[in-house]
Amino acid sequence: MRTPRDPILPRMSTDPGTRDDEHLLEAFARRRDREALDALFRRHVDAAFRLAKRVTGNAADAEDAVQAAFVQVMRRSGTFRGRSSARAWLLAIVVNESRQRARSEDRRRAHEDAASAAFVEPSREEVASEEVRALVRDAVDALPEHERLAVSLRYIEDLPFKEVAAVLSVPLGTVHAQVHRGLERLRQTLARGGCALGLGAVIGCLHQAPLEGAPAGLATAVSGTAATAAVGVGIGAGAIAGAAVAALAVVALVAVALREPAPAAAVAAPSGRSWHVAIDGRGDGDGSAARPLDLATAVSASSPARPGDTVWLAAGDYRGPFIAELRGEPDRPITVRARPGERVVLDGAGGSRGYVLTIRGAWTWWQGFEVTDSDRSSGRVSASEGAGAEDVRRASGVALGNDPGEGVGSRVIGLVVHDVLTGIAAWRHALGCELSGNLVFNCGWRTPGGGHGPAITIQNGEGVKRIVGNTWFGGYGAGLLAYGERAPVEGLVIEDNVGWSCPQTPALIGGMLPSRRIVVRRNLFLEPFGAWNPLRLGFAQGAPGEDAVVEDNVLVGGVEVLPSWRSLVFTGNTLMAVDHAWARLGRPPADGWTWDRNVYLGADDPGRFAVEGEAQDLGAWRGRTGFDAASTVADRPGAPLRVVVTPDPYERGRARIVVLAWDRRASVAVDLAAVLTPGARFAIRHVEDWFGTPVVAGRFDGRPVELTLAPRAAAMPLGEDAGTAPRITDPRFHVFIVHATDPPGDPP
Repeated sequence: MRTPRDPILPRMSTDPGTRDDEHLLEAFARRRDREALDALFRRHVDAAFRLAKRVTGNAADAEDAVQAAFVQVMRRSGTFRGRSSARAWLLAIVVNESRQRARSEDRRRAHEDAASAAFVEPSREEVASEEVRALVRDAVDALPEHERLAVSLRYIEDLPFKEVAAVLSVPLGTVHAQVHRGLERLRQTLARGGCALGLGAVIGCLHQAPLEGAPAGLATAVSGTAATAAVGVGIGAGAIAGAAVAALAVVALVAVALREPAPAAAVAAPSGRSWHVAIDGRGDGDGSAARPLDLATAVSASSPARPGDTVWLAAGDYRGPFIAELRGEPDRPITVRARPGERVVLDGAGGSRGYVLTIRGAWTWWQGFEVTDSDRSSGRVSASEGAGAEDVRRASGVALGNDPGEGVGSRVIGLVVHDVLTGIAAWRHALGCELSGNLVFNCGWRTPGGGHGPAITIQNGEGVKRIVGNTWFGGYGAGLLAYGERAPVEGLVIEDNVGWSCPQTPALIGGMLPSRRIVVRRNLFLEPFGAWNPLRLGFAQGAPGEDAVVEDNVLVGGVEVLPSWRSLVFTGNTLMAVDHAWARLGRPPADGWTWDRNVYLGADDPGRFAVEGEAQDLGAWRGRTGFDAASTVADRPGAPLRVVVTPDPYERGRARIVVLAWDRRASVAVDLAAVLTPGARFAIRHVEDWFGTPVVAGRFDGRPVELTLAPRAAAMPLGEDAGTAPRITDPRFHVFIVHATDPPGDPP
């Protein structure tokens, strides 16, 4: 049995073999303890191999997956937060790496019907012959992947249901349903083959299954990986010896997102060479600080930058457009970023209606600069309807993945994108890309029939695309638009974002093809002005959705689901009614839905819910749908104040601060000890007045910082009619960004 985690263990054993998993992981994360990491790997390599083989179907791919997974464990060791056991956390990484290698058409249909079922634990008298046990094992291998993994983890690896849910990153009710269906499918398969067993006997056979050990060479290989990591050789440095080289060689394109945030190691010093770019740089420059390159050359196919290098941009206004064709490698991306503390602007003013920055290369990171069209003479009104608007002469922001091979593995990090037509576009071919920590506002244009131009637009087919920790507001169209007419909308992880005041809704997900593998988690979407709910799942004219999970979000204005989804998990959300219903369904719910444990703020009026246009109160809604049996309704939040500080995983000393002051207080004290070090200079800006005077600036003394919460007018879009009145955001809602402003040292 695992030892309970205790933060104070003065007599903790120093023998890795007797320490629990959590302490072994902590020892490596804090002290790079090779013996601790080696003990952790050896303790779980057999279970990891069995699990990987269940997914991949063969030993060779399973070995590759385990090695790649253990490399990821090393990389992410500092991100473990104890939300599950260390064993479940590690096995979740193994599952994700294994799935990348499987790439079969029978992909996981995540989050199946979470209707619970009674489980029959076997009596130990129900012992089957070896022949029967072999038939059961073969039948397990033939199960669909999601059922095969759930059954194997529960009854072969003997994990509790709660840890199975953590490994598979699905709700507990979903695991119960998957295991129940898997057992029932096993029983039916065996019966068709002439072997009639009850559920208890089937489970007994699984419990008695012999546990296959990992190949001897694999244990040696992962031990070698641990040894290499412990001596301080950077994972991304390209100098990994022995078995670690083989492990990195098979790291797949995209990792299925875990619940842990991106690792702080992402901001480690670059491993390669530095190249310098300046406004007065030249194409024949040598890339030194004294003879910098121009930006067009530095990001072109003829750039001297190689995998692992960093391209540093000096302060200034760079006139675009720019076509970027840099190509890094999976473990050695090329980073293009602003010099610390300097304002770098990529400006499309006076250019075409294309994108200011088009990323055609792969494995590149773009960080910390501004993208805009500063032309104030180009208006925001089109006389024509639709998305064409040729009479609006304004550029769009950043695009990647328009053609095969473009934008693969790239990341767009901490950019400020504003006053363009479309902010950031991550098209279908940008496999495995990530949009993280960007601030996007005042995008789009308006027509006689409405607004167009999203802050962020995304498509995806293979793997997973992550949209994490971004902030968007204002403009004319949707905030986040996940849509495709002939392109898929699949494999999206949308987490920890904040969006508000977008006329066509802060977040709209769905298209003309079935959407699947959608996760919407821990976001705050607020729409007090527009005619739409702040989260819309699907289009009325679009294709039915396959599966989505929507959990732990705050939705000020409610949710709309159109059309039908085969499987939908909607749990743990807080919905506040403004001028909208809490929830509107365009079609009756399907059997594969779980909708419960939500909190509804406001009066329970007859119009708070709607199914096919029929207005209902909570009681009628429950009777019609069977939903929300354990949900609650409250006139006001349980806590009058909610403050969420989210440190930037890519830049130390930077964080987003979200304040929900339901009691309309005038100020709030915010603890920033997890972000700033005592003595550091800092500034805090309200995102709706990004270019104005900081709300607070000074030197951090370790005490909470007082922020005023006065109502403020959002910045007007450039090119908008001067007579247009700016919007006043709900005074209960504020978003700030804090960043350290100490004079940085020069880049290398």
